[in-house]
Amino acid sequence: MIELSTAHQIKSIDRNCGTDSRELMQNAAECLLSRIENTKEKYMFSLEFVAVVCGSGNNGGDGYALSILLAESGYNVTVIAADRPSSEDALYYFSLCQDMGIPIVYAEEEQETAAEIIADATLTVDAMFGIGLSRAPGEPYEELIENINSSRSFVFSVDIPSGVFSDKASFFRKNGVPLCVCADMTSTFVMKKAAHVSYPSMPYCGDVYVEDIGIPPEVTANEDYVLFQPDDEIVTDIFTPRERNTNKGSFGTLMMLCGSENMTGAAAIAAKSAARCGVGLEVCAADKKTLAVLQNKMDFPVFLPLEYDSNGMYNDKSLEALTNYRGVTAYLVGCGLGKSDAAKQAVKHVIENSRVPVVLDADGINIISEDKSILKNRTCPVIITPHPGEMARLCGCGTDHVQDNRVELSRSFAEQYNVTVVLKGSATIIACPDGRCVFNTSGTPAMAKGGMGDALGGIIASLAAQNKPLFESAVCGTYIHGLAGEMGEKIYSEYGLMPEDMPDLTARVIKSKLSHNIE
Repeated sequence: MIELSTAHQIKSIDRNCGTDSRELMQNAAECLLSRIENTKEKYMFSLEFVAVVCGSGNNGGDGYALSILLAESGYNVTVIAADRPSSEDALYYFSLCQDMGIPIVYAEEEQETAAEIIADATLTVDAMFGIGLSRAPGEPYEELIENINSSRSFVFSVDIPSGVFSDKASFFRKNGVPLCVCADMTSTFVMKKAAHVSYPSMPYCGDVYVEDIGIPPEVTANEDYVLFQPDDEIVTDIFTPRERNTNKGSFGTLMMLCGSENMTGAAAIAAKSAARCGVGLEVCAADKKTLAVLQNKMDFPVFLPLEYDSNGMYNDKSLEALTNYRGVTAYLVGCGLGKSDAAKQAVKHVIENSRVPVVLDADGINIISEDKSILKNRTCPVIITPHPGEMARLCGCGTDHVQDNRVELSRSFAEQYNVTVVLKGSATIIACPDGRCVFNTSGTPAMAKGGMGDALGGIIASLAAQNKPLFESAVCGTYIHGLAGEMGEKIYSEYGLMPEDMPDLTARVIKSKLSHNIE
């Protein structure tokens, strides 16, 4: 997988790279100038008048060093100092700007002039805050951010858009408006950070480029990374060649507690997706009415009828069959299950009695959100796959709060409840209790339809049932699910892709990624 750095790790890398910090700042400025000159035609921006808005720290220092190079290259550049330099390196390059006679406008003292310069600029360089920001921007930064965002100039952020929190991929809002720069392009150093690849901050970064400022590879290799993006390697690691002398028992048994009388489609999509990912045997457990419909939709699973007692609850025999079925290696719980009292009874019974992984989706999540102590009273590994609304119910907050704090909520919930969290959406987040977090890169708006999450649940549960590592099953399952959506968009358009297309598309994606497949 592709490593992403935290703000702390980048500081460690800078300290240990063996290069003077001032030289690193110079290297960064040279990379920034090169990026500007090499992309001006692609993005069709002009260098007729460049405004460089600098903060007090090292991000501002990068801006001052860049201003010197722009001036030396003959460009018309004006510096806007949001604050006086506070770091030695920033002060060094600030002083050089003064010595060269580069115009410097002090935002606190000349607010109107600063606003006019940004309004007139053809390129605005945002170098106010870097990846170490942990507070809301105050004045004059708040006004400068507003000026930049309301200007018509091309906006280029240094390392990260000012106001964005690097590790949390979030920002403060004022009256509902984000207090961060909305960049057209961002150049970051060494490697990407969470904010560049996750919501809500990702759109504010624009196109992101990673610049090589001369850090030796062996220095970056010494860090213990916990943030990642998936790539095709995760697929080949999970889908290894199979031995010839095998049978269905070699590849696990998935017990599915899914579907209800009015929601059989969810169970069918999940089951078909699981089968296409290679699980050896599937058992669909549901009441008799639900199974009657599912039996008309599918031929391959075993069907386990769950019978009610006189109180409308599942009887003891059914519950025992659910958790004592021979050879079960994983459970998928919740797709189309509903929230009847019997469903709640069965979900609790499975979680409290299973000794194998349980994947909770949809109503399985909604049921435990009413009593999260269920998650504490268990011995089995658990993966939850909530969409933002379900995550909001789990966390006792609003959906908007979830969307504004996706990284922080995913990681904290995973740690607190010792579960793997798959928070669905664009750039789905997969977080596990040990702190590792993956930001999925695959997928398409074509997948914004009911039923797509059922396919994902089936895929992940299938891999878990085959005894694949749990976190890797969630990462790989999410990645190939998104790739299947991308393949489907090419065939059916972003409007025409259907959830029932996903099982076959998933199998085609797997085949395309595996070198050991035979044409």
